[in-house]
Amino acid sequence: MPLVSVIIPNYNHARFLERRIESVLGQTFTDMEVILLDDCSSDGSAAILEKYRNHPKVSQVRINAVNSGSTFKQWQTGFSLARGTYLWIAESDDWAAESFLERAVGLLNAHAHVGLVFCQSRIVDDQNVALAVNLARYREPWTKDLLLDGRDALKKYMLKGNVIPNASAVLFRRSLAEGDPAELQSFRYAGDWYFWARLLLRADLAFVNEELNFFRVHGQNVSNKAEEAGLGFIEGFRIVKAMFSRIPGLTPAEKKEISNYWAKRLAGIQTHSPRRFTAPVLLAILKHSLGVSVVFPATFAAYYSWMATRQWLGKSKVK
Repeated sequence: MPLVSVIIPNYNHARFLERRIESVLGQTFTDMEVILLDDCSSDGSAAILEKYRNHPKVSQVRINAVNSGSTFKQWQTGFSLARGTYLWIAESDDWAAESFLERAVGLLNAHAHVGLVFCQSRIVDDQNVALAVNLARYREPWTKDLLLDGRDALKKYMLKGNVIPNASAVLFRRSLAEGDPAELQSFRYAGDWYFWARLLLRADLAFVNEELNFFRVHGQNVSNKAEEAGLGFIEGFRIVKAMFSRIPGLTPAEKKEISNYWAKRLAGIQTHSPRRFTAPVLLAILKHSLGVSVVFPATFAAYYSWMATRQWLGKSKVK
């Protein structure tokens, strides 16, 4: 049995697909199987996948005749086919440094209490031009290699946003992937965030401060439209609410601090960002915030008023 199962779920990424697959097959760690999935692409992706069907490392090629409508359904398909102890969801438009698996497998082998390892990521565009290092690098504690208690990582970091840039940066234990498939698939945007949070309830986290994942941002990314619809907040509140009820010993003060963080973040977007939310989206966000704190709308209003006043005073001084 392979130690690692690599799941490559694809949808309409034909122009990036070969580089992704080759970056997996070119890993210095070789005890793996590769599972290729396509969700009824219309861009010729299937023909590219078929070229690898007889590769000795490729154990499965599954091409859907009908689109599933969900990235996370494809994840579940991959989980059901996987035989490895560790899983890597290698998203089809990204690529990896050849040492990614070697570094990540080494950490999971060495630390039985660690359930997932993720690495620093380099953000690139659709022409392979480097744009930035994932912003986590510039915030503590993501400036060095780390081993963190899973529940502490949840409370301090993951309940304030998904610090894991994308699935391609993560290697995790297959034994932790169990759960209600319908629950994961009910997320339109933040299912990966919820999935990592759920894993951290049961295991610890390791971080590798090396750029071993190349995370592609381009016009086809789902995230742009989802962010405009407020799903980062709406589904984020759903995750926070779920974790509030599942993290043992989470104090009222800790819950308040997390809620206030979100209120301040939302106020900052509405005050300073050119991509501020429309009124209907903002109302939907505030409605969902009640699951985190019944006073969230009032806290948001207070932060917004304070920020807007400071902004107005600043402009007045310039004049």
